[in-house]
Amino acid sequence: MRLREHPEDARLKAERDAFLARGEAERAAYAQVVTAWEGSGRKLGPNKSVIIAAMLGVLVSVYIMAEPLRTYLMADFQSGYSAQDIVLASGDRAVLDAHTAVSDDTEANTRRVTLIEGAAVFDVDQETRSFVVSAGDVTIEVLGTTFEALRMNDTVAVAVEEGRVRIRVVDASWTLNAGDQLIWSEASGGVVSQIEMDAVAPWRNRRFVADGLTFSEVATVIDRHLPGRIVITSAALAEARVLGTINLEDPKRALDALVAAKGARVISAGSFAHVVMP
Repeated sequence: MRLREHPEDARLKAERDAFLARGEAERAAYAQVVTAWEGSGRKLGPNKSVIIAAMLGVLVSVYIMAEPLRTYLMADFQSGYSAQDIVLASGDRAVLDAHTAVSDDTEANTRRVTLIEGAAVFDVDQETRSFVVSAGDVTIEVLGTTFEALRMNDTVAVAVEEGRVRIRVVDASWTLNAGDQLIWSEASGGVVSQIEMDAVAPWRNRRFVADGLTFSEVATVIDRHLPGRIVITSAALAEARVLGTINLEDPKRALDALVAAKGARVISAGSFAHVVMP
């Protein structure tokens, strides 16, 4: 509606494009809203206003629920609002962070797991079969080690606690030892750094180290611990960099502090959604 009033507004176009770039569900919802708006005309009577408002409410609900439903159908293991210990088909153990989902595709010759969303620490026994974790475009392969894999939107982070892992992304590859961390995104490629051992999977102690990550990536982590979806309306805010450690003991307070630090505001609809805006 704002674009209809200001069709040449570059900021509005950028925010619209950033929303559409997030995925198929967003593009489908936007297309349906545009169709409804064009069919209704610019001036709405009382009855049409109610109908359009109800339609928008349904579309928002579908958008918020589509991703959790897709994840539920794909996952073999899925945690709730707290960490969960699991035993994989291979006998290896893993600890899932809140709202983390994995599928277990272990075969006779390969131990294979897909990290669908969230974060997990894998404790892998050494044996002849390799252990492979897929997280988006990132493939992690080990024989025996303990490491964390974390997904934040399109960014994947891998941190090694014990042993060694080999990571492949398309044509690039890295070997990480204990204390190494790789953060990979399509925009910036792979960045390897050394971290303190207590910085590997700090969510086990209800903390998260956000240094250098974007607002959107940190919000994705908080979102797993907080009832309701976090929706960021500003592309500039979503890409703003965040520094410091986030306390996940009270995820709502963590979100409020994160938003306040960026001079933004959040409107919460109970445990349904939290809309962050400039």
